[in-house]
Amino acid sequence: MHVLRHRSRLRALLLLPLLTLGSLIGTLFASVSPAHAAQNVYLSVSVTSNGTGYATVDAATGHVARFGSVPYLGSPSGANGLYVSISVTADGQGYVVMSSTGQMYAYGTADAFANPPASAYSYVGVSLSGDGHGWAAVDSHGTVTTRGNVPNLGNALNSTGIVGISVRSSGAGYVAVSKTGQIYAHGVTYRTPATYTHPVAGISVNSTGSGYMVMSNAGELYAYGTAITGHANPPVTNTMTSVAITPNGQGALAMSTIGQMYAYNPVQFNGNAVPGTPTPVETKAQKVVDYSRWAAANGGFSGVPANLAWPANTPIPYVLGGGHGPQPGPTGGGVDCGGFTRWMYALATGGDPLSFGLAAYQEDNPNFTQVAAASAIPGDLVVFTHPNEANSHHVGIYIGAGQMIDALHTGTFVEYDPIGHATDIITYFHFTG
Repeated sequence: MHVLRHRSRLRALLLLPLLTLGSLIGTLFASVSPAHAAQNVYLSVSVTSNGTGYATVDAATGHVARFGSVPYLGSPSGANGLYVSISVTADGQGYVVMSSTGQMYAYGTADAFANPPASAYSYVGVSLSGDGHGWAAVDSHGTVTTRGNVPNLGNALNSTGIVGISVRSSGAGYVAVSKTGQIYAHGVTYRTPATYTHPVAGISVNSTGSGYMVMSNAGELYAYGTAITGHANPPVTNTMTSVAITPNGQGALAMSTIGQMYAYNPVQFNGNAVPGTPTPVETKAQKVVDYSRWAAANGGFSGVPANLAWPANTPIPYVLGGGHGPQPGPTGGGVDCGGFTRWMYALATGGDPLSFGLAAYQEDNPNFTQVAAASAIPGDLVVFTHPNEANSHHVGIYIGAGQMIDALHTGTFVEYDPIGHATDIITYFHFTG
Protein backbone atom coordinates (compact mmCIF):
# COMPACT_ATOMS: atom_id res chain seq x y z
CA MET A 1 0.00 0.00 0.00
CA HIS A 2 1.01 3.57 -0.43
CA VAL A 3 1.69 5.34 2.83
CA LEU A 4 1.19 8.83 4.15
CA ARG A 5 3.05 10.86 6.71
CA HIS A 6 1.90 10.26 10.30
CA ARG A 7 0.95 13.89 10.93
CA SER A 8 -0.74 14.62 7.62
CA ARG A 9 -3.47 11.84 7.41
CA LEU A 10 -5.74 12.67 7.08
CA ARG A 11 -26.29 7.84 1.30
CA ALA A 12 -46.97 4.48 -0.48
CA LEU A 13 -47.37 5.64 -3.47
CA LEU A 14 -50.46 3.80 -2.65
CA LEU A 15 -50.54 1.45 -5.67
CA LEU A 16 -51.30 1.28 -9.33
CA PRO A 17 -49.17 0.79 -12.42
CA LEU A 18 -47.02 3.69 -13.51
CA LEU A 19 -49.49 4.59 -16.25
CA THR A 20 -52.11 5.57 -13.65
CA LEU A 21 -49.71 7.24 -11.24
CA GLY A 22 -50.84 10.69 -12.28
CA SER A 23 -54.43 10.12 -11.22
CA LEU A 24 -53.32 9.11 -7.74
CA ILE A 25 -51.01 12.11 -7.43
CA GLY A 26 -53.90 14.33 -8.41
CA THR A 27 -56.09 12.78 -5.74
CA LEU A 28 -53.47 13.33 -3.08
CA PHE A 29 -52.74 16.88 -4.11
CA ALA A 30 -56.46 17.64 -4.12
CA SER A 31 -56.53 16.96 -0.37
CA VAL A 32 -53.82 19.56 0.28
CA SER A 33 -54.45 23.28 0.61
CA PRO A 34 -53.88 25.24 -2.63
CA ALA A 35 -50.83 26.99 -1.18
CA HIS A 36 -49.08 23.65 -0.91
CA ALA A 37 -50.57 21.90 -3.93
CA ALA A 38 -47.23 21.63 -5.74
CA GLN A 39 -45.30 20.11 -2.86
CA ASN A 40 -45.43 19.03 0.78
CA VAL A 41 -47.31 15.78 0.29
CA TYR A 42 -46.06 13.14 2.73
CA LEU A 43 -46.66 9.45 2.12
CA SER A 44 -44.36 7.71 4.61
CA VAL A 45 -43.10 8.11 8.18
CA SER A 46 -40.65 6.00 10.18
CA VAL A 47 -39.84 6.03 13.91
CA THR A 48 -36.80 5.01 16.00
CA SER A 49 -36.96 1.98 18.29
CA ASN A 50 -37.33 4.05 21.47
CA GLY A 51 -39.76 6.54 19.96
CA THR A 52 -37.56 9.59 20.50
CA GLY A 53 -37.26 10.49 16.82
CA TYR A 54 -38.85 10.06 13.42
CA ALA A 55 -38.49 11.14 9.81
CA THR A 56 -40.65 11.68 6.74
CA VAL A 57 -39.99 12.73 3.15
CA ASP A 58 -41.78 15.18 0.87
CA ALA A 59 -43.09 13.08 -2.02
CA ALA A 60 -42.54 15.78 -4.63
CA THR A 61 -39.28 17.46 -3.57
CA GLY A 62 -37.44 14.70 -1.70
CA HIS A 63 -36.84 16.96 1.30
CA VAL A 64 -36.33 14.80 4.41
CA ALA A 65 -37.91 16.27 7.54
CA ARG A 66 -36.38 14.79 10.70
CA PHE A 67 -37.44 15.15 14.30
CA GLY A 68 -36.03 14.43 17.75
CA SER A 69 -33.13 11.99 17.84
CA VAL A 70 -32.94 11.47 14.06
CA PRO A 71 -30.24 13.75 12.58
CA TYR A 72 -30.46 15.30 9.16
CA LEU A 73 -28.22 13.18 6.94
CA GLY A 74 -29.23 14.36 3.49
CA SER A 75 -32.12 14.48 1.03
CA PRO A 76 -32.42 12.84 -2.38
CA SER A 77 -32.94 14.64 -5.67
CA GLY A 78 -33.27 13.82 -9.34
CA ALA A 79 -35.61 10.85 -9.05
CA ASN A 80 -37.82 9.97 -11.99
CA GLY A 81 -40.98 9.77 -9.90
CA LEU A 82 -42.22 10.59 -6.42
CA TYR A 83 -40.34 9.89 -3.20
CA VAL A 84 -42.81 7.42 -1.76
CA SER A 85 -41.16 5.81 1.26
CA ILE A 86 -38.63 6.39 4.03
CA SER A 87 -37.31 4.02 6.69
CA VAL A 88 -34.97 4.83 9.59
CA THR A 89 -32.61 2.55 11.48
CA ALA A 90 -33.48 1.52 15.04
CA ASP A 91 -31.11 4.10 16.52
CA GLY A 92 -32.08 6.80 14.02
CA GLN A 93 -28.53 7.25 12.74
CA GLY A 94 -29.38 6.20 9.20
CA TYR A 95 -32.28 6.09 6.77
CA VAL A 96 -33.20 5.10 3.24
CA VAL A 97 -35.54 6.87 0.83
CA MET A 98 -37.17 5.14 -2.15
CA SER A 99 -38.81 6.65 -5.22
CA SER A 100 -41.83 5.25 -7.05
CA THR A 101 -39.48 3.99 -9.76
CA GLY A 102 -37.37 2.09 -7.24
CA GLN A 103 -34.41 4.44 -6.94
CA MET A 104 -32.84 3.98 -3.50
CA TYR A 105 -30.97 6.62 -1.50
CA ALA A 106 -29.08 5.56 1.65
CA TYR A 107 -27.81 7.89 4.37
CA GLY A 108 -25.86 7.54 7.60
CA THR A 109 -25.52 3.98 8.88
CA ALA A 110 -28.09 2.54 6.47
CA ASP A 111 -26.30 0.37 3.92
CA ALA A 112 -26.53 1.18 0.22
CA PHE A 113 -27.52 -1.67 -2.07
CA ALA A 114 -28.44 -1.99 -5.73
CA ASN A 115 -31.88 -0.67 -6.64
CA PRO A 116 -34.73 -3.16 -6.94
CA PRO A 117 -35.39 -4.25 -10.54
CA ALA A 118 -37.40 -2.08 -12.90
CA SER A 119 -41.13 -2.76 -12.61
CA ALA A 120 -44.24 -1.99 -14.63
CA TYR A 121 -45.82 -1.01 -11.32
CA SER A 122 -45.03 1.80 -8.93
CA TYR A 123 -42.88 0.97 -5.92
CA VAL A 124 -44.84 1.84 -2.80
CA GLY A 125 -42.79 0.94 0.26
CA VAL A 126 -39.38 0.11 1.68
CA SER A 127 -38.55 -1.03 5.21
CA LEU A 128 -35.13 -1.43 6.84
CA SER A 129 -33.97 -4.02 9.31
CA GLY A 130 -33.12 -2.39 12.62
CA ASP A 131 -29.37 -2.23 12.04
CA GLY A 132 -29.77 -0.79 8.54
CA HIS A 133 -27.93 -3.69 6.92
CA GLY A 134 -30.87 -4.86 4.83
CA TRP A 135 -34.29 -3.91 3.50
CA ALA A 136 -37.40 -5.14 1.75
CA ALA A 137 -39.15 -3.14 -0.97
CA VAL A 138 -42.50 -3.84 -2.61
CA ASP A 139 -44.26 -2.56 -5.71
CA SER A 140 -48.01 -2.01 -5.94
CA HIS A 141 -48.51 -5.41 -7.56
CA GLY A 142 -46.87 -7.08 -4.57
CA THR A 143 -43.47 -8.12 -5.94
CA VAL A 144 -41.02 -8.06 -3.03
CA THR A 145 -37.29 -7.36 -3.43
CA THR A 146 -34.90 -7.82 -0.52
CA ARG A 147 -31.30 -6.89 0.10
CA GLY A 148 -28.68 -7.53 2.79
CA ASN A 149 -29.80 -9.32 5.94
CA VAL A 150 -33.49 -9.45 4.97
CA PRO A 151 -34.16 -12.78 3.21
CA ASN A 152 -36.76 -12.96 0.45
CA LEU A 153 -39.53 -15.11 1.93
CA GLY A 154 -42.16 -14.52 -0.72
CA ASN A 155 -44.24 -11.96 -2.59
CA ALA A 156 -47.54 -10.31 -1.76
CA LEU A 157 -49.21 -10.45 -5.18
CA ASN A 158 -52.53 -8.65 -5.17
CA SER A 159 -54.61 -7.26 -8.03
CA THR A 160 -56.21 -4.53 -5.89
CA GLY A 161 -52.88 -2.97 -5.03
CA ILE A 162 -50.34 -3.29 -2.20
CA VAL A 163 -49.88 -0.13 -0.14
CA GLY A 164 -47.06 -0.91 2.28
CA ILE A 165 -44.53 -3.30 3.76
CA SER A 166 -42.89 -3.53 7.18
CA VAL A 167 -39.81 -5.55 8.19
CA ARG A 168 -39.10 -6.99 11.62
CA SER A 169 -36.14 -5.27 13.29
CA SER A 170 -34.10 -8.48 13.06
CA GLY A 171 -34.79 -8.69 9.33
CA ALA A 172 -36.17 -12.23 9.80
CA GLY A 173 -39.62 -11.48 8.40
CA TYR A 174 -41.94 -8.91 6.90
CA VAL A 175 -45.62 -8.22 6.35
CA ALA A 176 -47.37 -6.41 3.49
CA VAL A 177 -50.93 -5.14 3.20
CA SER A 178 -53.25 -4.32 0.29
CA LYS A 179 -55.56 -1.31 0.10
CA THR A 180 -58.47 -3.65 0.92
CA GLY A 181 -56.69 -4.96 4.02
CA GLN A 182 -55.42 -8.31 2.81
CA ILE A 183 -52.39 -9.38 4.83
CA TYR A 184 -49.31 -11.13 3.44
CA ALA A 185 -47.20 -12.39 6.34
CA HIS A 186 -43.73 -13.89 5.85
CA GLY A 187 -41.84 -14.70 9.04
CA VAL A 188 -44.66 -12.85 10.82
CA THR A 189 -47.69 -14.33 12.58
CA TYR A 190 -50.73 -14.04 10.33
CA ARG A 191 -53.80 -12.44 11.92
CA THR A 192 -57.26 -12.53 10.36
CA PRO A 193 -57.90 -9.00 9.10
CA ALA A 194 -60.83 -6.87 10.16
CA THR A 195 -63.46 -5.56 7.76
CA TYR A 196 -62.34 -2.09 6.79
CA THR A 197 -64.74 0.72 5.98
CA HIS A 198 -62.08 2.84 4.30
CA PRO A 199 -59.05 1.98 2.12
CA VAL A 200 -55.96 0.91 4.02
CA ALA A 201 -53.00 3.30 4.05
CA GLY A 202 -50.19 1.45 5.81
CA ILE A 203 -48.89 -1.25 8.14
CA SER A 204 -46.14 -1.59 10.76
CA VAL A 205 -44.90 -4.74 12.52
CA ASN A 206 -43.26 -5.26 15.92
CA SER A 207 -39.83 -6.81 16.40
CA THR A 208 -40.97 -10.38 17.09
CA GLY A 209 -43.53 -10.52 14.30
CA SER A 210 -46.23 -11.37 16.82
CA GLY A 211 -48.20 -8.19 16.23
CA TYR A 212 -48.72 -5.34 13.82
CA MET A 213 -50.86 -2.26 13.30
CA VAL A 214 -52.87 -1.35 10.21
CA MET A 215 -54.26 2.13 9.54
CA SER A 216 -56.90 3.24 7.06
CA ASN A 217 -56.68 6.49 5.14
CA ALA A 218 -59.39 7.83 7.47
CA GLY A 219 -57.11 7.27 10.47
CA GLU A 220 -58.76 4.14 11.81
CA LEU A 221 -56.19 2.12 13.78
CA TYR A 222 -56.42 -1.66 13.88
CA ALA A 223 -54.11 -3.53 16.28
CA TYR A 224 -53.36 -7.23 15.80
CA GLY A 225 -51.63 -9.63 18.19
CA THR A 226 -49.26 -7.90 20.58
CA ALA A 227 -49.42 -4.47 18.92
CA ILE A 228 -50.74 -1.62 21.04
CA THR A 229 -54.44 -1.39 21.75
CA GLY A 230 -56.69 1.10 23.48
CA HIS A 231 -55.52 4.23 21.65
CA ALA A 232 -58.14 6.48 20.10
CA ASN A 233 -58.03 7.13 16.37
CA PRO A 234 -56.37 10.44 15.50
CA PRO A 235 -58.78 13.38 14.98
CA VAL A 236 -57.93 13.68 11.30
CA THR A 237 -59.04 16.34 8.85
CA ASN A 238 -56.81 15.16 5.99
CA THR A 239 -56.10 11.84 4.33
CA MET A 240 -53.85 9.62 6.45
CA THR A 241 -50.96 7.97 4.66
CA SER A 242 -48.62 6.15 7.06
CA VAL A 243 -48.30 4.50 10.47
CA ALA A 244 -45.20 3.30 12.35
CA ILE A 245 -44.96 1.41 15.64
CA THR A 246 -42.00 0.89 17.95
CA PRO A 247 -40.39 -2.59 17.95
CA ASN A 248 -42.00 -3.50 21.29
CA GLY A 249 -45.39 -2.63 19.82
CA GLN A 250 -46.21 -0.19 22.60
CA GLY A 251 -45.87 3.13 20.78
CA ALA A 252 -47.19 4.42 17.48
CA LEU A 253 -46.97 7.39 15.15
CA ALA A 254 -49.55 8.19 12.47
CA MET A 255 -49.17 10.81 9.72
CA SER A 256 -51.42 12.62 7.23
CA THR A 257 -50.70 13.79 3.69
CA ILE A 258 -49.76 17.27 4.89
CA GLY A 259 -47.34 15.98 7.50
CA GLN A 260 -49.53 16.19 10.59
CA MET A 261 -48.14 13.80 13.22
CA TYR A 262 -50.16 11.93 15.83
CA ALA A 263 -47.90 10.34 18.48
CA TYR A 264 -48.95 7.65 20.94
CA ASN A 265 -46.88 7.11 24.09
CA PRO A 266 -44.02 6.25 24.31
CA VAL A 267 -43.44 7.87 20.91
CA GLN A 268 -42.57 11.49 21.57
CA PHE A 269 -44.26 14.20 19.54
CA ASN A 270 -41.47 16.37 18.18
CA GLY A 271 -43.36 18.40 15.59
CA ASN A 272 -45.18 18.24 12.27
CA ALA A 273 -43.58 18.40 8.85
CA VAL A 274 -43.51 22.12 8.12
CA PRO A 275 -44.65 23.22 4.64
CA GLY A 276 -42.08 25.25 2.79
CA THR A 277 -39.14 24.21 4.97
CA PRO A 278 -35.99 24.68 2.87
CA THR A 279 -33.91 21.58 2.28
CA PRO A 280 -30.78 21.76 4.48
CA VAL A 281 -27.51 21.79 2.62
CA GLU A 282 -25.78 18.43 2.79
CA THR A 283 -22.30 18.83 4.23
CA LYS A 284 -19.23 17.71 2.35
CA ALA A 285 -18.58 15.08 5.02
CA GLN A 286 -22.07 13.65 4.45
CA LYS A 287 -21.42 13.60 0.72
CA VAL A 288 -18.16 11.72 1.29
CA VAL A 289 -20.09 9.05 3.22
CA ASP A 290 -22.83 8.89 0.58
CA TYR A 291 -20.32 8.40 -2.25
CA SER A 292 -18.34 5.85 -0.23
CA ARG A 293 -21.45 3.79 0.55
CA TRP A 294 -22.47 3.92 -3.09
CA ALA A 295 -19.00 2.74 -4.11
CA ALA A 296 -19.15 -0.18 -1.66
CA ALA A 297 -22.58 -1.09 -3.05
CA ASN A 298 -21.20 -1.21 -6.62
CA GLY A 299 -23.62 1.54 -7.61
CA GLY A 300 -21.30 3.09 -10.18
CA PHE A 301 -20.64 6.75 -10.95
CA SER A 302 -21.94 8.37 -14.12
CA GLY A 303 -22.62 11.96 -15.13
CA VAL A 304 -19.25 12.94 -13.60
CA PRO A 305 -15.90 13.76 -15.23
CA ALA A 306 -14.47 10.75 -17.02
CA ASN A 307 -11.60 10.33 -14.55
CA LEU A 308 -14.11 9.95 -11.70
CA ALA A 309 -16.50 7.57 -13.46
CA TRP A 310 -17.01 3.88 -12.72
CA PRO A 311 -19.52 1.44 -14.28
CA ALA A 312 -22.56 0.35 -12.26
CA ASN A 313 -22.77 -3.16 -10.79
CA THR A 314 -18.99 -3.54 -11.02
CA PRO A 315 -16.99 -4.14 -7.82
CA ILE A 316 -14.07 -1.76 -7.37
CA PRO A 317 -10.85 -3.79 -6.85
CA TYR A 318 -7.85 -2.89 -4.79
CA VAL A 319 -4.95 -2.06 -7.12
CA LEU A 320 -1.64 -1.01 -5.61
CA GLY A 321 -0.94 2.55 -6.75
CA GLY A 322 -4.42 2.95 -8.22
CA GLY A 323 -5.89 6.41 -7.92
CA HIS A 324 -2.62 8.35 -7.77
CA GLY A 325 -2.55 9.78 -11.26
CA PRO A 326 -2.48 13.47 -12.19
CA GLN A 327 -6.24 13.54 -11.56
CA PRO A 328 -8.27 11.73 -8.87
CA GLY A 329 -10.11 8.57 -9.79
CA PRO A 330 -9.30 4.93 -10.54
CA THR A 331 -6.18 4.09 -12.52
CA GLY A 332 -4.91 0.72 -13.59
CA GLY A 333 -8.37 -0.76 -13.09
CA GLY A 334 -8.87 0.17 -9.46
CA VAL A 335 -7.66 2.08 -6.42
CA ASP A 336 -5.57 1.51 -3.33
CA CYS A 337 -6.53 2.88 0.07
CA GLY A 338 -5.25 6.40 -0.55
CA GLY A 339 -6.51 6.45 -4.13
CA PHE A 340 -9.97 5.51 -2.88
CA THR A 341 -10.14 8.29 -0.27
CA ARG A 342 -8.82 10.81 -2.79
CA TRP A 343 -11.52 9.73 -5.28
CA MET A 344 -14.36 9.99 -2.76
CA TYR A 345 -13.26 13.44 -1.59
CA ALA A 346 -12.98 14.62 -5.19
CA LEU A 347 -16.55 13.48 -5.90
CA ALA A 348 -17.84 15.13 -2.72
CA THR A 349 -16.01 18.44 -2.97
CA GLY A 350 -15.59 19.01 -6.68
CA GLY A 351 -11.88 19.55 -6.07
CA ASP A 352 -8.87 17.44 -5.17
CA PRO A 353 -8.04 18.08 -1.50
CA LEU A 354 -6.00 14.87 -1.29
CA SER A 355 -4.01 15.66 -4.42
CA PHE A 356 -0.58 15.10 -2.91
CA GLY A 357 -0.94 11.33 -2.96
CA LEU A 358 -0.14 9.10 -0.04
CA ALA A 359 3.50 8.64 -0.95
CA ALA A 360 4.29 12.35 -0.90
CA TYR A 361 2.08 14.06 1.64
CA GLN A 362 3.21 17.39 2.97
CA GLU A 363 3.76 17.41 6.70
CA ASP A 364 0.67 19.56 7.24
CA ASN A 365 -2.14 19.30 4.73
CA PRO A 366 -4.10 22.58 5.06
CA ASN A 367 -7.31 20.83 4.06
CA PHE A 368 -7.40 18.55 7.13
CA THR A 369 -7.01 18.81 10.87
CA GLN A 370 -6.50 15.98 13.33
CA VAL A 371 -9.36 15.37 15.76
CA ALA A 372 -9.78 13.13 18.78
CA ALA A 373 -11.56 9.82 18.26
CA ALA A 374 -14.46 11.05 20.39
CA SER A 375 -14.87 14.04 18.05
CA ALA A 376 -14.67 12.11 14.78
CA ILE A 377 -17.71 12.30 12.51
CA PRO A 378 -18.74 10.18 9.51
CA GLY A 379 -16.78 11.34 6.49
CA ASP A 380 -13.53 11.88 8.37
CA LEU A 381 -10.37 10.07 7.34
CA VAL A 382 -9.30 7.25 9.66
CA VAL A 383 -5.57 6.55 9.50
CA PHE A 384 -3.57 3.55 10.71
CA THR A 385 0.08 3.60 11.79
CA HIS A 386 2.24 0.86 13.28
CA PRO A 387 3.81 1.79 16.64
CA ASN A 388 7.28 3.29 16.36
CA GLU A 389 6.84 4.00 12.66
CA ALA A 390 6.75 7.45 11.09
CA ASN A 391 4.62 6.54 8.10
CA SER A 392 1.03 5.41 8.11
CA HIS A 393 0.15 2.26 6.20
CA HIS A 394 -3.61 2.53 5.67
CA VAL A 395 -6.45 5.04 5.39
CA GLY A 396 -10.22 4.72 5.06
CA ILE A 397 -13.44 6.72 5.26
CA TYR A 398 -14.95 6.68 8.74
CA ILE A 399 -18.73 6.10 8.62
CA GLY A 400 -19.51 5.83 12.33
CA ALA A 401 -20.27 2.98 14.75
CA GLY A 402 -16.73 1.62 14.57
CA GLN A 403 -16.91 1.07 10.80
CA MET A 404 -15.10 2.41 7.77
CA ILE A 405 -15.22 1.97 4.01
CA ASP A 406 -11.86 1.31 2.40
CA ALA A 407 -9.76 -0.47 -0.20
CA LEU A 408 -7.89 -2.83 2.11
CA HIS A 409 -5.35 -4.91 0.19
CA THR A 410 -4.73 -6.90 -2.98
CA GLY A 411 -7.50 -9.41 -3.63
CA THR A 412 -10.24 -7.31 -2.02
CA PHE A 413 -12.70 -4.74 -3.27
CA VAL A 414 -13.93 -1.46 -1.82
CA GLU A 415 -15.87 -2.66 1.20
CA TYR A 416 -17.03 -2.10 4.77
CA ASP A 417 -14.45 -3.00 7.43
CA PRO A 418 -14.32 -2.67 11.22
CA ILE A 419 -11.93 -0.19 12.81
CA GLY A 420 -10.22 -2.45 15.27
CA HIS A 421 -6.54 -3.00 14.59
CA ALA A 422 -5.47 -3.46 18.20
CA THR A 423 -1.75 -2.89 17.58
CA ASP A 424 -2.19 0.15 15.34
CA ILE A 425 -2.19 3.80 16.28
CA ILE A 426 -5.49 5.12 14.92
CA THR A 427 -5.97 8.80 14.17
CA TYR A 428 -8.80 10.78 12.59
CA PHE A 429 -8.64 13.79 10.32
CA HIS A 430 -11.49 16.18 9.57
CA PHE A 431 -11.85 18.04 6.28
CA THR A 432 -11.77 21.79 6.84
CA GLY A 433 -11.87 23.01 3.22
